[in-house]
Amino acid sequence: MTQPTVLPGPKGYLLPEDINKQLIGDHQIPERLVNNQSAEPGMYLKLFHGRVEPDQEIDDWGTDCPDEIGPLDWVHFTYNDCGKIGIGIDQVIWLDNNFSKEACLLMPPNSLCRHDDMLYWNGVFYGDWSFVSR
Repeated sequence: MTQPTVLPGPKGYLLPEDINKQLIGDHQIPERLVNNQSAEPGMYLKLFHGRVEPDQEIDDWGTDCPDEIGPLDWVHFTYNDCGKIGIGIDQVIWLDNNFSKEACLLMPPNSLCRHDDMLYWNGVFYGDWSFVSR
């Protein structure tokens, strides 16, 4: 009998690969909503104050994310601990899992997850984010 593959999961727990795939699915943004430069009105997520390492001290404001994520249908946070972003009728991006740095780095492209007080997106940890409408 072979041992199941385990990957770093939320809060540093190791999870079987099949469960981790489900978690990744709950954090992956559809390609059609990434860097959407269309004139489609709606709410968009913008990320700021980026750094490659979450504990990196930065002398300036860090990097701004080149992507705009949206349009989003809704956003909900409870006590800044449990967050959800609604995309369409059938997809919710969960932001309530505090992933380890290692787990974030294993995420496929266009996956949004939370690490401590930052959001991780495509290789960068962002300390500031805004929901803007256009």
